[in-house]
Amino acid sequence: MSTGGFIAVVLNYRRAQETLECLGSLSGSHVQPSRTLVVDNHSEDGSSERIKAARPDVDLVEPGENLGYAGGMNAGLRHALDGNEEYVLIINSDTLVRPDTVSRLIRALDDRPEAGAATGTFTYYPDTQRVWYAGGAVAYGRAHAVTNRVIPGLQRADGSPVVQAVTFLTGCAMLLRTSALRTAGMFDERYFMYLEDVELSARFLGKGFQLLYVPGAMFSHRLDVDEQTPLKTYYVTRNRLLLLKSAPSALQRARGTAYLSLVLAIKSLWWILTNRRLAEAAFMGVQDYRAGRLHAGRGLSLAVQATGNRREHADLH
Repeated sequence: MSTGGFIAVVLNYRRAQETLECLGSLSGSHVQPSRTLVVDNHSEDGSSERIKAARPDVDLVEPGENLGYAGGMNAGLRHALDGNEEYVLIINSDTLVRPDTVSRLIRALDDRPEAGAATGTFTYYPDTQRVWYAGGAVAYGRAHAVTNRVIPGLQRADGSPVVQAVTFLTGCAMLLRTSALRTAGMFDERYFMYLEDVELSARFLGKGFQLLYVPGAMFSHRLDVDEQTPLKTYYVTRNRLLLLKSAPSALQRARGTAYLSLVLAIKSLWWILTNRRLAEAAFMGVQDYRAGRLHAGRGLSLAVQATGNRREHADLH
C-alpha cells in the first residue's frame, strides 16, 4: 500500500454532531490521515466552537462565508494540496466510513496508476441494507448522472466484487489522487451545490484519468427521503443546463436539451397544480442560467423561505 499518506477534508454546515460522528468513524479507520481538515461553511450556529472543543486535533478551516458544496470543498482542498500527501479524502459530514474503507480505496488507486479518483458503495443510514450508490455514469442525454442501486454481480474467484471503472463518482465521499487533482482542477464553483461532482467526474475523464468504483469500500449516508425542495429544484435545474455546456458533442447537448425541456415542462405543469413553489424555483433556475447568474445565485433566498425543513437548510453546504 502507498506510503504517501492522505489528508481528510470534511465539510460542515450546521451539522456539528454529524460532523463529530463522521470524524469518529475516520478515527476508527485502519489507516489514519496525516491531517484532518474540517471546513465550516459559515454555519453561525456554534458549530465551529463545538468541533474545536471536541476535536482539538483537527484543523478548522473557516472561509467566512457560505461557499456552497463546491466552494467549501475547494477551500479545504487548497489547504490539502499544500502538503505532499499522495491522496486526499473528501467527505460530507453526513457520511460514515467503515474501518477498512479508506485502505480499500488506497489499494485500488495504488494498483491502477492511471486512475485519478475512487469511491465505494454507499448505503442509507441507519438502513445499511439498502444501497444508495453502487457506481454510476455521466449521462449527458439526461443532463445528469445515473447511479446503480444494486451492487454489480461481477466477482473474483474468491467471491469478492471486482473493482470497476465508472464515469461518475458521488461527491459524498471520494479519494482523489492529488497529482490528478492538480492536473484536472478542483470543483467548478459556478455550480455552488448539486451536479458539481458530475462535472468534476467528466473533467477527470476528459483529462485521461480513470474513475474507480470499489464495491467493498463501504460508506453509510445519512439521507432523508429524497424530498424535492425549492432550493434543490432551483440548483438542479440551473446546473443541469450548465452541465450541458460541457457536453463533448453537439449531438449530446441537443439530446440533453430536448430531454430536459420535456421533463421540465411535464414537471412544471404538475408542480403548478400541487406545489407552486417548486414550479417557481425551476423557472428561476432557468432564468438565472440564461442570465449567467451562477455560483450562489438566488438559491439562498429559497432556503430562507423554507419552513423548517432540516435538510433544505443543511444542504446549503
